[in-house]
Amino acid sequence: MMQLQNTTSSSKVAFVLSVFFALVLAMLSVADSIYYFWPEWLVLVLIFWCYTEPDRYGPLTGFILGILLDVLTVKTFGVLSLGLAFIAFFVNKTSHQMKVMTTWQQSLLVALFLAILKFITGWVYGMTDEFSFTWSFWYSIIGSMIAWPFLTIVLGELRRVSRIR
Repeated sequence: MMQLQNTTSSSKVAFVLSVFFALVLAMLSVADSIYYFWPEWLVLVLIFWCYTEPDRYGPLTGFILGILLDVLTVKTFGVLSLGLAFIAFFVNKTSHQMKVMTTWQQSLLVALFLAILKFITGWVYGMTDEFSFTWSFWYSIIGSMIAWPFLTIVLGELRRVSRIR
């Protein structure tokens, strides 16, 4: 029983640590040349944890992380939380299929999830603010697809070191 409790606590520490670094990367100021291609780090971390541990992380986790990101980025309150809750739900439903895919196939599915998130948030922003879909709005999907294989390696190693099953 003690081993199970250690695994649970190390899982929470690994999750909080990865979310912290994702928030730091999301708030990082980057050069204009790569700004639009900068990956959606928090969304990628949420997708990773929802597909590796679907019983532990889900739509409520996505909702809470979305509220946190809404507050940090000073955007319309609740928009990202709605989108991340939907993404967490979709990832939980497809987690078994994702586990048998190669990393590059997962990248394509992650791109689909991000396109859904961008569509939901863009739609809500369009209803509440002056917003229009431009090509640059979608560029972060490409950066996130490229970052996904590297992120799965790093977070997979974090899971291994934390002895999370």
